[in-house]
Amino acid sequence: VGALTPPLVLNRNANGFSGRAGVEYEVTPTANLYATYTRGYKGPAVSSASGGAAFAVDPEKVNAYEVGAKVDLFDRVLNLNVAGFINDFRDFQAQVFDPTLNGGLGSFRTGNASSLKTRGIEAEALVRAARGISISGGVTYLDTEYGNYRVACYVGQTAAQGCNLSGPSFDAKGSPLVGASKWNTSLAVNAERPVSEGLKVFVNADWRYRSSFYYAINDPNTIQAGYSIVNGTIGIGDIGDRARFS
Repeated sequence: VGALTPPLVLNRNANGFSGRAGVEYEVTPTANLYATYTRGYKGPAVSSASGGAAFAVDPEKVNAYEVGAKVDLFDRVLNLNVAGFINDFRDFQAQVFDPTLNGGLGSFRTGNASSLKTRGIEAEALVRAARGISISGGVTYLDTEYGNYRVACYVGQTAAQGCNLSGPSFDAKGSPLVGASKWNTSLAVNAERPVSEGLKVFVNADWRYRSSFYYAINDPNTIQAGYSIVNGTIGIGDIGDRARFS
C-alpha cells in the first residue's frame, strides 16, 4: 500500500469590510439624480498545486462608483435611465501562472492579478406607445483592463507579441476581461389585448446584440465575433398574469 499524501495545512487570517453609501437629489417630481459608492470584499483563500504545495491567496477588494439619472417624461409615457460606473478591483482573484511549480516548468494555480478596472456607460428607455403596447431598449458600453497578470502564452504567440516570460507565459496587463463585450444593445416590443373579461392575448419580440469578445485572454484564436439574437413569443393568459400559455 502506497503512502498517503499528507494533508495541506495553511491558515489565513484577514479583516475586511463591505458597505454601500449613496445620495439622491430630486430635481423635479419626475427626475432624480443619484451617486453611489460600494466597497466590496472577497476573503482570502488557500490554493493547492501538485507536489503538495499550498499558497496563500490574498483578499480581493473592489471600489465601485456609479452616477446616474432617472427621468420620466410626457406624463410618464417615456422613462429614461442613464448611468456611468467604474469598478476598481485590487488583488483580483484569478488563475495565475507560477513558474516555480512543476520542476521549474511552471503551472497554474489560483492567485491574484494586481488589478482589474471596468468602466462604462449604460442607458435604458421605456416608451408606453399606446394602451397595451410598450417599447423598451438599452445600450451599454464597457471598457475593461487587467493590471499586471501573468498567464500562459496562447498557441502561436511569439516573443514579439509578448510571450517572453518563463513557462512560457506573458503579462496580460492592459488586456480586456475574458467574456466582456464592449457593446451590448437590446430592443423589445410588447403588446397585449384583452379578448374577454378574464383572458388576454400577448405578443413579444426582442433583439439583442453583443460585440466581439475573447474566450481566453488576448488569444486571437478564441475571439467570438459579434452576434445578434432575435426572439418572439405569442400566447394567451389571464388578465392578472397568474397563468400564461405561449
